[in-house]
Amino acid sequence: MDAGLASLASFVTGLYVVRIWAQEPDKIGVYGLFFAAMGIATTLTTQWVCVPAEKAALDLPGLTRRRLAPVIALKLSPVALLGGLAVAAPALWLLAGGRHDQLVGPLTATAFVAFVVSPLQDHLRRLLHMDAASWMAALVSAVQLGAACVALLSLHLLVGDPAWAAFGALALANIVSLGAGLVLARVTGRPADDGATAAFVAALRFSALSRSGRWLGTAGVLSTTTNLVVSAIVAAVAGEAALGYSEAARTIAQPVVVVSMGLRAIFGPGSMERAKARDRAGAVRISNLFMLVLWPLTLLYICLFGFAWSLNPFAALAPAAYVVGGLVAVSVVANGLNGAAFPLRLELVGADRERALFSTDTLANVLMLGASTLMAVIGADVLMVAAMARPVGMAVLGLSRWVLYRMAVWSHYTGVARPVVRA
Repeated sequence: MDAGLASLASFVTGLYVVRIWAQEPDKIGVYGLFFAAMGIATTLTTQWVCVPAEKAALDLPGLTRRRLAPVIALKLSPVALLGGLAVAAPALWLLAGGRHDQLVGPLTATAFVAFVVSPLQDHLRRLLHMDAASWMAALVSAVQLGAACVALLSLHLLVGDPAWAAFGALALANIVSLGAGLVLARVTGRPADDGATAAFVAALRFSALSRSGRWLGTAGVLSTTTNLVVSAIVAAVAGEAALGYSEAARTIAQPVVVVSMGLRAIFGPGSMERAKARDRAGAVRISNLFMLVLWPLTLLYICLFGFAWSLNPFAALAPAAYVVGGLVAVSVVANGLNGAAFPLRLELVGADRERALFSTDTLANVLMLGASTLMAVIGADVLMVAAMARPVGMAVLGLSRWVLYRMAVWSHYTGVARPVVRA
């Protein structure tokens, strides 16, 4: 429920953009550039400080994690503000080229707020899952969905400019749901003893979090920056319209990403704990459960929404996503492959193998960039090939991650050095 509701909240805003600009795919492409920058911002915050904070919270007794959620959010907010500056990348690139000047201001202002608040809200929900309060995390997502719908309708009617509504509704929804979640967590949590609280707050110092977070953050930013670079290459070589069709397909495929994130919140702490204890059998069981949920849902989603057919409502609501045949299906597969790497990634985190994770991610991103750039250049005058460049690159990234992470995890459990890239 948490994954589904969170998916709908972000999906509704993306679908609005794809629908309202259906006849202007170049504007969808501009939105796509900012959404790619959002990946940089949220990944920086999540990987640099949120995941290490969750790792430190494993040592706290149950019900105390949520009680400390406001303190955690306050401690992590400076990095979230820094991550929000990623919005400058697409803004400066567009202004330097003198393109879509009327969109840059509204998208930049609203995206910055969304970039800052979104990873903190996701982090709060993961803390609730760690405290066996998944129902409460789902409630936070329900508030997010309701706020997103109300904000989207209000901004559309009162402002009338989709450029303000796109990220504006998402920002407002995250602010409202984060506030509601912090209050709920504080009220229902159990106070920790002074010693445990002091030790945990000390562990939240940036210097302490960055010992592992610097590798996770750098690896994550490398990946999301590569995605932004690929988006810019497609826009520069094949035009913003080609990127717009790709972004429309990404929007339709996005629920698979959010389902993966929801499963990560549920199974992630267990994966880290099993890896920390070198319990390979336990980690494999968790990974198998993850796949048992992820892949049937992914395949079902492809059957229902991967192609334009009579019973697919998105074919009418978001026709731009289906202009290039098979683009949505490839995007869904790419999201599934990247989601499948989550359990192995979290095992590496629990095993304190962040440097190995960084080195393997570097190689995977080089492969992604090469595959996407090659397709964009070859398809400069062929819309179908150019639009496929980004999702195909993401599929290469996900498959490479799964293989490389698996090798690194193998060396952890066996104690035999078998690195793919020396850390």
